[in-house]
Amino acid sequence: MEFEYTSDEKERLDKWLALQLPDMTRSHIKKIILAGSVTVNDQDTTVHHWLKNGDKVVYNPDQQIKKNNTDMIEPLIIDQTEEYLILEKPHGLLIHPTDQGETNTLADWVVEKFPTLSKIGDDPARPGIVHRLDKEVSGLVVIAMTQDSFDNLKKSFCT
Repeated sequence: MEFEYTSDEKERLDKWLALQLPDMTRSHIKKIILAGSVTVNDQDTTVHHWLKNGDKVVYNPDQQIKKNNTDMIEPLIIDQTEEYLILEKPHGLLIHPTDQGETNTLADWVVEKFPTLSKIGDDPARPGIVHRLDKEVSGLVVIAMTQDSFDNLKKSFCT
């Protein structure tokens, strides 16, 4: 589907697209934009892109661009014991895959470097991970090295 933005006022892509595709929720529109099914002027775009008069917006449900960086941005090990691992997560690295199925996440790196962690935690997609940071945020992340440590750390973060 092709659309042309024809207003002199700037408007955010996700909000405007919600008006053009009324059968979709804004949450779903965000997902299709993040999946690469929407372009503006034949370029990949973001949810918060500001549209300008004359912009060509294309929604192609059959097109999904895998937006994974093939070069892993590696975290730095700050401290490591038998019970926990403290990593400095760099900006731009996802902690774990979302429903888009990304690879090259902190969780992928953890399992590659510490294979036994694949069995630690509540969810195999989040091995030993008791908390997270947003992709665009850098900072320290605590990874449990044992199930007991995971359970104790999880309690500490939840209280």
